Amino acid sequence: MQFHALPSEIAQIIQAAIADLGLNIVIQGGVPFTAKEISLDQMECEISKICNDRFLFSVYLLLNKPIFGASSGLKFIDANPRGIFINIGSLTDLGLKQSALSVLDGYPEEYEIAKKIGKHLRRVTTPGVTAINSEKNIMRFNKNHRYTAGAKALEKEGVAMLPVAGGGKLVLGELADNSSHS
Repeated sequence: MQFHALPSEIAQIIQAAIADLGLNIVIQGGVPFTAKEISLDQMECEISKICNDRFLFSVYLLLNKPIFGASSGLKFIDANPRGIFINIGSLTDLGLKQSALSVLDGYPEEYEIAKKIGKHLRRVTTPGVTAINSEKNIMRFNKNHRYTAGAKALEKEGVAMLPVAGGGKLVLGELADNSSHS
């Protein structure tokens, strides 16, 4: 599930959705790669420390104790495949990057937890983002991408909403003409 949210909102969403589940929580990512276990109470503070970093960070939720010692994010996932990822979109001078909730296939318990987080995320977000490719004069509406009130407020202040990669522009909500853009 793709979405735009302020880092503090992401922390609140995760805290509300998993408070009663007793999961192990790891913040991982960056260059050089780091991974550290945190408590639910530390989440907002820890996310605020990494949210201005241009490198990808994730909150990784696990039923089992995490295995540390990996030298990269992919090696960490290999050592800990049974987890739920929340990629944290950075907030920099360039704008607010897209965040995402995901889980690896083949793990039904983790999938059910991800569904619970997704259900909570849908309750506190609004659906719909318009993607604009000015070079090709194309605009497309994605009804599945979501955003929070905080992200919308930032956009109204002139902060760009950025995709994970590429040079396209995202506009929260649906524009009147979503077939082309000049």
